[in-house]
Amino acid sequence: MSSISSWWNLSPAQTAEAELFLVRKSGYFGGATVGNASACTVDGPDALSAAYRLVSESAKDAQPPASGPAKFFTVGTQRASDGKVGCIRLVDIGAPPAGTSREGMLSRLGLRHHPRQINTLEIGTPVPRAEQDPNEQKVVLVHGYAAGLAFFYRNMQMFGSLPNSRFFALDWLGMGRSSRPPYALPPSKARSAERVKAAESYFLASLEQWREKMQIDKMVLVGHSLGGYLSVAYALRYPERVERLVLVSPVGIPEGSWQPAAASERLAEGEAASNDAASDHSDSSGKAPVPPRRLNTRTLSMLGWLWDRNVSIFGLLRSTSFFAPWLVSGYTRRRFANIPPEELQLSDILAPGAYARSPLIHRINKLKMPTLFLYGDSDWMDIRGAQDAQRLLRDAGNLDTRVLKIPKAGHHLYLDNPRRVNEALAAFLLRRAP
Repeated sequence: MSSISSWWNLSPAQTAEAELFLVRKSGYFGGATVGNASACTVDGPDALSAAYRLVSESAKDAQPPASGPAKFFTVGTQRASDGKVGCIRLVDIGAPPAGTSREGMLSRLGLRHHPRQINTLEIGTPVPRAEQDPNEQKVVLVHGYAAGLAFFYRNMQMFGSLPNSRFFALDWLGMGRSSRPPYALPPSKARSAERVKAAESYFLASLEQWREKMQIDKMVLVGHSLGGYLSVAYALRYPERVERLVLVSPVGIPEGSWQPAAASERLAEGEAASNDAASDHSDSSGKAPVPPRRLNTRTLSMLGWLWDRNVSIFGLLRSTSFFAPWLVSGYTRRRFANIPPEELQLSDILAPGAYARSPLIHRINKLKMPTLFLYGDSDWMDIRGAQDAQRLLRDAGNLDTRVLKIPKAGHHLYLDNPRRVNEALAAFLLRRAP
């Protein structure tokens, strides 16, 4: 039991080690050790340059240990063949815009401070911003719910190696290794349009403040799942800041609902399809595999009730003190050991069944930038939502819109078939026809 306890109570240092273990596979973290740039006092656009210079010029001198946000500031010490290196750091984005964060009495009295720091991975040439090519393409990747930037470790070499580019991957505020400031709930009815707007603003404001801090004029925005939904919302709110948009199995595009009766009917249809498929794939005994039992209406109603009260699957896993080590992978557990109740933004944005409370299909036609949709061929997200969006975009004059299906892949297609995903992404980002 002691080994389970030690595994379960992972420290921030172990979290940082797990992250570095994965991103090191990109080839841009040669020589890096966790916290080797902890003495760096810069976290903005010059941070990579400053950290690399610090570890290069002061390799023989002991650096004073840091205990604040820079404690786990990590940078590669060896340039890759293209002259780039990677670093991971927390970027302090400052105070929240009015109405996007909840402040208690202690905060108002100045007795408690809620930091707003976004965990940021950067791959680029280690030169100050003033010396960077003004035409350098900035690519920003944002993950989905219950994920983190290192989930994309199999894609980072491709992103980093794009010529004349600088790559960033972020943990959303409130997730991963980013800080978790409280979320401001509007005094309105649960799941109202006002609550949807507030939940979106919590994330979008932090991304915009991060962009301002990093002094990025325009960026290519790549988002997966919930990150795809938020990328569309950001591009609609700040269209002048998004050069291109890549939506990887985005949630929340189509209209839909998850009423128990309708969900039961869809499950019944899926069961019937499974029976048809099973008749063509019998085992050696001639017996078809038994399809999974479908959920009854009462169970579906309970799941919907739990969702609307902010009880997520991940919350249940975190509360399972004994079995969770076997249910959640080590990296995921390290990333999400201490997510607070503020994760309820998810149920303000999505209804049960991952349908958006404010579907993107009703607003996506306003996008003017080139847009790529990527789905897996066995993706549980419905590609028809993207196909409908593509028609609306083209009718509105945005002809540079593509929908691609990646073979042998599901919702996490960037992990399931990274080669094909990387080829499609590189072709789009390099402005070639995939």
